[in-house]
Amino acid sequence: MTRKEPKEKRMQAIIEAAVEIFLEKGYEGTSMEAIAKRSGLTKGGLYHHFKSKDEILQYVNDRFREPVLEMMEKCRQSRSPTKGLRTFIRDYLGHWDEHTDQAAFTFLSMVKVISSRDLWPIMEAYASEMASFFETMLELGVKAGELRSHDAQSRSWTLVAALDGVIGYMIMSTALTPGSTAASLEKVLLDEIQARGEKGRGKNS
Repeated sequence: MTRKEPKEKRMQAIIEAAVEIFLEKGYEGTSMEAIAKRSGLTKGGLYHHFKSKDEILQYVNDRFREPVLEMMEKCRQSRSPTKGLRTFIRDYLGHWDEHTDQAAFTFLSMVKVISSRDLWPIMEAYASEMASFFETMLELGVKAGELRSHDAQSRSWTLVAALDGVIGYMIMSTALTPGSTAASLEKVLLDEIQARGEKGRGKNS
């Protein structure tokens, strides 16, 4: 691959190479030279786009979050906040179940980020955005009369932790499917605050 190739094609090749090598050798065992070689670029060509492995790590994670941002926007556009949340939960779990390499890369990234304070903003900003999104949708659910009044902030962080915490177990377990896992989370985190008269309406209607 040369610099004459479209930039998007070069960037996709870098993403694929980085994910493969990071998962094979771990963060510390991966070199910029190895990523460049597998992506079909010269080392200088790779440094033209990224100055370090940290930059690649952040870029790949940002790209992997794009579908999640689309799911969030879909939820915001829902006429029913609660139905939108239920759809988001199912779509979110289904997405990571279908993209296990991306999920594994994300978990690997978290291990690296936790050990390097300079990288904390990578995950911190994303988690805060997710929590803010959930809090807003939960509050809209209350305003719409679909949910009872509750501590939306605490429940939003619980949703973030529950969703991201269960992904690895769901991928590894034959007993857990995206559908069954979503149903369990909905039962605990949404059904119990469903407004009277709204129970049973939000799941499939």
